[in-house]
Amino acid sequence: YEWMRGVEVGGRFRRSVTIFHLDRRRMPQRIIRLTNAWPIEWRAPDLNTADSNYPVEQLTLAYEGIRVFVNSIDVQSTIDTVNSL
Repeated sequence: YEWMRGVEVGGRFRRSVTIFHLDRRRMPQRIIRLTNAWPIEWRAPDLNTADSNYPVEQLTLAYEGIRVFVNSIDVQSTIDTVNSL
């Protein structure tokens, strides 16, 4: 919330962000690292006490750089290597 609020009032808002996609055993299957990311949209559902579903919030980020690791393999480095062949 503080990060989103910083964007609204014009504060320093670019951050490095790491996103972990976990499997059912909570082991990382994909790691995404965003460089100089900032929030551009945030959506939250209305809370409804009669609804038994979990509320899901959505945060959309813009970023200057991205690195993707799948099962500890740096996908971008692999792509760069294949493209240089």
